[in-house]
Amino acid sequence: VGTPTQEKMVEEVSTPEETVSQTPAAAQEETAIVASGTCGNDLTWTLDSAGTLTISGTGAMSDYSNSYAPWYSNCSSITSAVIEDGVTSVGSFAFEDCSNLTSITIGSSVTNIKEYAFKYCSSLTSVEISDSVKIIGAHAFYECSSLVSIEIPAGVSTIGNSAFYNCANLTEIEVDSQNAYIASSEGVLFHKGMEELICYPCGKVGSYAIPSGVTSISSYAFYNCSNLTSITIPDSVTNIGWDAFYNCSSLTSVIIPDSVTN
Repeated sequence: VGTPTQEKMVEEVSTPEETVSQTPAAAQEETAIVASGTCGNDLTWTLDSAGTLTISGTGAMSDYSNSYAPWYSNCSSITSAVIEDGVTSVGSFAFEDCSNLTSITIGSSVTNIKEYAFKYCSSLTSVEISDSVKIIGAHAFYECSSLVSIEIPAGVSTIGNSAFYNCANLTEIEVDSQNAYIASSEGVLFHKGMEELICYPCGKVGSYAIPSGVTSISSYAFYNCSNLTSITIPDSVTNIGWDAFYNCSSLTSVIIPDSVTN
């Protein structure tokens, strides 16, 4: 089962949120503001000439599942993003298609990184997730193909389906040892207690043996892991989720133990 494609609806009448102010070229200096606007009831954004997008203010960022983010027309110019303290969420589809974005700093007040927030950020190599984040939404880092590793802080309690979908070079997901909800082992993501395997980074190469004691393999856990060549499933596993091994194109054989009932 593939992932849903969501069509964007562009309003004919501009809203205040979508208004972009341009600074006259003659007035611009190095790191001058080249575009700005609003992205929430009490949030503003600025893009400077060095390519840094800064979001500041208080409250939640708007979601963009049915429209483009107000900086979308400038997204090819964005190379870094700073979400300042006071912002409480990263909106859905907020950074979609920011293909030159290489780094993100997320402030200490953000609690929710929503679905598809960083979709197609193909140059993203560094993400600093603050300890305040509780939720990482489904497909949040969809096809962030340059992301090699990511650190999940202690406060994260929920990670949505396929949060790291098709991150082709992701080899390691590290979770703070103080996290009470999720854990990692050898760079692989599990629920705390190691009973359910959530996500195997699809940049990993070679074979993998699921640890004994794991009882469930989540849906999409090995989705698009094209470098996985073999896998050992222990007798403790009773459940294998939907599309768990979809498009594992180098996987030549799998032995499913008799313990699996679903």
